[in-house]
Amino acid sequence: MSASNRVPGFLPSTNGLKFANHYDRGNNYPVITLPVVGTIVSHDAEKGLCGGFVFTVMDLFMRDPRFMPSPVNVTPPAGSAFFDYITQRPSPLGLVAGPYCGPGDIPGIIAVLGRCHQVAGASWSRVQATLHVAADDHTGLRAEVYVDTVAAPLQIDGARLVPAGLADASFERGLASWRPFNQAAGVQAQRITGSGHATDGDALLRITSASPNGSVAQDLGRPLSGVTYSFSCWVRAVPGSTASPAGALALWGLDGTAEHVVVPFTATATWTLITATLDIQKDDHTGLRAEIYVTSAGGAIDVDGACLTGAGPAMLACSWPR
Repeated sequence: MSASNRVPGFLPSTNGLKFANHYDRGNNYPVITLPVVGTIVSHDAEKGLCGGFVFTVMDLFMRDPRFMPSPVNVTPPAGSAFFDYITQRPSPLGLVAGPYCGPGDIPGIIAVLGRCHQVAGASWSRVQATLHVAADDHTGLRAEVYVDTVAAPLQIDGARLVPAGLADASFERGLASWRPFNQAAGVQAQRITGSGHATDGDALLRITSASPNGSVAQDLGRPLSGVTYSFSCWVRAVPGSTASPAGALALWGLDGTAEHVVVPFTATATWTLITATLDIQKDDHTGLRAEIYVTSAGGAIDVDGACLTGAGPAMLACSWPR
């Protein structure tokens, strides 16, 4: 029996390219030079591009953060950026210097897949690129639209950038970014400091509601359809209190089609993380609201360490033309 090795976390069904390694007759791959093997002359790609196929999958899998291949099973057409990447990837230098090659990047594959490459057609298509920012040492964020075809005009409209994050998520500034919302007249929100019991930073927010379902809320920009948003907070009952007040976390897609989630909880003496997750399906919302309720009349709840994140496949709105 021959020996075999398994790469942890790699599944061909999810990490492999979804289209067949077969191309229309008459599409040639370029001349490439490989170590030991030497120069390989250009030839028809009809029977596949095995080396480029394998290396492209490896590039996606090995990158940090990892990229998932497009779920679309349509073979990229000859002359497209993805076809060019596959054909030139077996070269020791990867893709030769060109419009998709940048220092520090996996040449080509980020622009082609991670940055959501799309071939424009005669009708409007929405293209979406999703970036998970794990480090906090950046000086800015750049949104960029490339035109890869020389001298070809491209029309764009309706650009949106929605940062999935809350202002003053640890309540260091009190209600500078949050406001009483539902049953607002009966809601008291107090910034508590110096207790040494905040879970995030030096302050927490104590919400008291004289009426049932009083809340504080923060509104954000328009959410993106196809993205799953998660809103979480650490909650507890006020120290020394014998009550276990009820509350809820909610996410609302504002206006448009009704899309929301409400997650009830009961606060105890121990900090507990509560999470509400909303999968936005429609594209007609004007904003996204994160809301914290005290559902018990006369109840008081401590809240800290709020967080809002959004996650979706980078290739969600991308497809190869048929």
